[in-house]
This record gives sequence, C-alpha cells and structure tokens, in this order.
Amino acid sequence: MDINKAVNDIGDFQFNNNEIHFDNMGSACKGFRILQEGKRVIIHNCSFENLPNQGQNDPWETTISANKLASITIEQCTFTECGNGGNVIAIQADVTRAVIQNSSITFANSNSCASGISLFIDNAAIIGNTITRCNENSVRIECKGNGDQFELIDNHFTGCNHGYIIRVYNQFSSTPIIRGNTFKDINQGGVLMSFKITNDVGFIEFDNNTFNNI
Repeated sequence: MDINKAVNDIGDFQFNNNEIHFDNMGSACKGFRILQEGKRVIIHNCSFENLPNQGQNDPWETTISANKLASITIEQCTFTECGNGGNVIAIQADVTRAVIQNSSITFANSNSCASGISLFIDNAAIIGNTITRCNENSVRIECKGNGDQFELIDNHFTGCNHGYIIRVYNQFSSTPIIRGNTFKDINQGGVLMSFKITNDVGFIEFDNNTFNNI
C-alpha cells in the first residue's frame, strides 16, 4: 500500500488491528510505503506474514517504509517470514522521530531471512521487541549528527547468526542508551555490535544487558 498523498487537514494516520498475510511470498506485495509531509503515523496491533523479498530500490524494505513524517510509532505488531534479503522495516532520513516497541520480527531459518530494522535516523527508540533469526544488521542506525538520542531498551535478540546485530553508521552525537537487552543463542563468530560516538559525547550508556550462549 503506497500512502503518498493526503490533504493537510485530515489529521494523523492510525492503522489498527490489520492483518496482511500472503500464502506465497513470491506473489506478495509490500505492506506499507508511507510518504507524508509532517504527519504522525501509528501502526498498532497489526500482523504481517510472508511479505515479499527485497525490492530493487532504496530503502529495500520488505514490509514497511516511511519518510517525511513528523513521527512514526510501530507497536504491538508481528512480522513473520517477511522477506529474504532487504529490511523488514526501513525508516528513512526525513522522518523526525521513530518508536518501535513491543513487536516481534521472526524467521524460522537464519539462512533465509531479512535484516530487521534499518534506521536512517538516530532520533529513535526501539523498546521491548523480540527479534529472532534476522540477517546481519538486525538493527542498523545511520546517525545524522543533530544531537538526537538513540534508545535500545529491553529487546530480545535470538539466533541472529550473520554479521553485526547492531551496527551504527556515522557517529552518535548524544549519549545512546543500550539497556536491559538480551542476546541469546548467537553463533556468528565475529563482532556483535559496532558503535561510534563523537568526542564530545564521551561514553555509551551500556547497562544490564545479558549475553547467553554467544
């Protein structure tokens, strides 16, 4: 579903309790591609299953992409077998604020999967999610250098066996919060996370994270 035009006075967008399911990934289409100048969008309690493989164009999303928004919140949603390659969720650079919380991204096979969340912003909070058997760059963040704060709190990563789980491009310009996350049953033989910060930030708040069978 492409959502790229709306009159300015219709208010914000909410998508509640929707189910998008395809029997065959090969004949599927993307869930949402949203481009709305200055709007706020909430996607709540929606489920997505067997969405297609990555497209040919940036941001290579399989399920949801958003741009130009004042904010987007994705909450209490499930993403099951959403693509092979590409990104399940892509938040593009002209979104001001993103929150992804209490949702799950799940693949049955870590050799047939997509990356989880690709953020081209760092003004974002990823809280209370379960991410299972995703591809490399399970969470990818591209910092914009505006002093925004990134939060990764109380998430569970399981079986993500390909490359970086958390990867940061450019540098955080405000102290990132990495707290209460669990990393379990991961056998990728390399670096789990890559963080970069500017000299004036000084440190990363890395607190009470759990690593089990790494």
